[in-house]
Amino acid sequence: MGEITQRSLIDGSARDHDDGPANAPDSLDDLKALVASGRVEFPDRMRQIGTYAFRHPHEVAFLSIQELAKVTETSPSSVHRFAKMVGFSDYGALRKLFQRHIAGLLRDN
Repeated sequence: MGEITQRSLIDGSARDHDDGPANAPDSLDDLKALVASGRVEFPDRMRQIGTYAFRHPHEVAFLSIQELAKVTETSPSSVHRFAKMVGFSDYGALRKLFQRHIAGLLRDN
């Protein structure tokens, strides 16, 4: 299997998946680093979700699992699996990471 980079997730060229990391990332930068590390490989549905998340972090911070599934043309169960693949207990925990990211950007301005 090939290495997964942030670019490959964003452009949709990341490879298929088998298992996720042991711990959830603490920041969006950590999540991007995890993706770039190649430790997690993503099937097509997961790439769609990840690509959207990196391109639209401000939206992901506030979308419900159903809304994210709809805009990524996936299912809520796929969104949940994506969150689990990158180390979170569920989508709500992943969404909180995006919310903290947005809050940090607002504090910095």
